[in-house]
Amino acid sequence: YVRELCRNWPFTVVDIDGWPHMEFMYKKKKCHISPERLLYEILRYFRQYAIKVSGEEDPCFVITVPGSCTYNQRRVMKRAANSAGLKSSVLINDTSALVISRWAVLKRGIYGPVVVVDVGGGSVSITSFMVSEKEIRVMSNVGDCHWGGDDMDNTIISYCLEQIRVVRGENVSPFDAENLRRRCIAAKVALSTHVSTVVCLREHRIEITRAMFESWNTERFNQFSRLIKRCLQRANLKRFQISRVFKHGGSCLIPRLSQIIDEELAPTTNVLSDSISRGAAVYAGMRVGIDENTEWKKELELNELTPVISVGVHETRVRKMIERAYVPQSRFRVFSFTAPETCEARLNVYELDNKFVRRQNLIGGISLIFPQSTIRKSLSLVIFTIRMESFLATIYSETLDNRYSRLDLLQHYGDERLPDQRNWLRALTPLDDIRVSLDTPAQTVDLDSEGNEVNTVRGHFYKRTLTVEGSRQCGCTLY
Repeated sequence: YVRELCRNWPFTVVDIDGWPHMEFMYKKKKCHISPERLLYEILRYFRQYAIKVSGEEDPCFVITVPGSCTYNQRRVMKRAANSAGLKSSVLINDTSALVISRWAVLKRGIYGPVVVVDVGGGSVSITSFMVSEKEIRVMSNVGDCHWGGDDMDNTIISYCLEQIRVVRGENVSPFDAENLRRRCIAAKVALSTHVSTVVCLREHRIEITRAMFESWNTERFNQFSRLIKRCLQRANLKRFQISRVFKHGGSCLIPRLSQIIDEELAPTTNVLSDSISRGAAVYAGMRVGIDENTEWKKELELNELTPVISVGVHETRVRKMIERAYVPQSRFRVFSFTAPETCEARLNVYELDNKFVRRQNLIGGISLIFPQSTIRKSLSLVIFTIRMESFLATIYSETLDNRYSRLDLLQHYGDERLPDQRNWLRALTPLDDIRVSLDTPAQTVDLDSEGNEVNTVRGHFYKRTLTVEGSRQCGCTLY
């Protein structure tokens, strides 16, 4: 994906130890910087500016990210914020910030089911909300962080570059490429109100029609329509039940995209480009308590959804361990096992993406080491906790002296047959906010259940098989 996009970028992307880095000139020297490092520098500058303006040593930051961001992308953002010194930082979806800004202005006029469509330069996010006086609750969230308005710009740029190569017989210079990009973006905007436009670069005049533009992006428009239908399906919403629909992003003005939104959803309202930043500011004010003399209600509760996390063992079928729910949440499982010798199991952690192709993305792994059993059967309790940017696991075993021993998500642990180990998560912070008193080691407690559902070990198999039966069955096999 990066290799495809960088052809139209005004800077060079190079491969440094298997990772993409941006190349630039600094003091007549060629330098490289990683995206994470660049993000760190930007956040560090914001922190210095906020300290200078507010006079506080630790100002509160609310960082908005595209609702289509993956679990790993949120982790990168959170790590960069922590490294930059943003200790009091909160990550929320950009669509959530937009709804907060409208909630603060419209009040009762926004209550009920609300859908937000955000088509930015590099991402698409479609989120449905249930809005009330004291709560904004996300019902469904779909999108893709790998295409947006920039990809539609690139279709025009690619066509113009091809036409220029036919005439010149050579590629354009970096200066002309940057100039061409600006003119192609202006052409896309012009096609929103005109059926045709002309892109001029030096002696070249290239005509672009709206029909040509729509034919180049037919597949993207179809994907966009499917995303809207998936969002409503997950929220169990019908078109007539939606009270308000908000559109954000300049690409929503593209006639074909606007037509799809109007056909699939209720009548829409375009919001200002700064609505997301306004919503983030309102939310930050609520958190630090500066809204006491305003009409904002400090008791507003924002409930966002976690990713769908599932766990698989070795190469067996993936089992859903943590369903999509509101953050934070935990799931408890008891594994019974018998092992004639010390054995090790790896639980692969997957995230179900929200893109057009539903697939399981490997995001990390947990190493479970079971000691040799001195009795017929041993029991272990594994606690999985998921937040928007952290995944924690803690193990309790009757054979361990330390009742709660921490499990880390390892970065370079796994099977050599896996093609890429760099996506594995680094070790996280210990789990120190959950302590459960067990009646017997053979019980698990589900904190999200009103009645505290209990799964009991009904039976087990010998050798290397772990099984749990109950209201939510699960199990894994040692290897």
